[in-house]
Amino acid sequence: TLRVEALDGGNPPLVALNPLTIDVTVSTSNDNNPAFPAEGYRQLLVETSVAGVVVENVSATDADCGDSDNLEYSIIGGLTTPPLFAINNTTGIVTLLAPFTRLENGVNVTYRLDVIAAPYHFLTVQ
Repeated sequence: TLRVEALDGGNPPLVALNPLTIDVTVSTSNDNNPAFPAEGYRQLLVETSVAGVVVENVSATDADCGDSDNLEYSIIGGLTTPPLFAINNTTGIVTLLAPFTRLENGVNVTYRLDVIAAPYHFLTVQ
């Protein structure tokens, strides 16, 4: 039982106790994790790649959101110092922040980025 009471600012205050119907709708909770369609993404960049080049466009789906436009993306691991990669938190586009420097001795360098997706405004990275 829910009792709603309305009071005015008079002295003595007048009280209204009228029947009131309140409809409560219970929706499903956030019980599905966002999922990326692939186990992972792999890209090959040449050492002459310039800042701003698109490395990958990651995308996830979430049954709770129904639309990938309602997800935010974040890189949570694998970042270098200074940062070499960035992700657009709404589109999932990963870009190169700085040009590669010449690789010494022709040795390939591998970078691994850990990206997560979460419902919009739910993601908090510390």
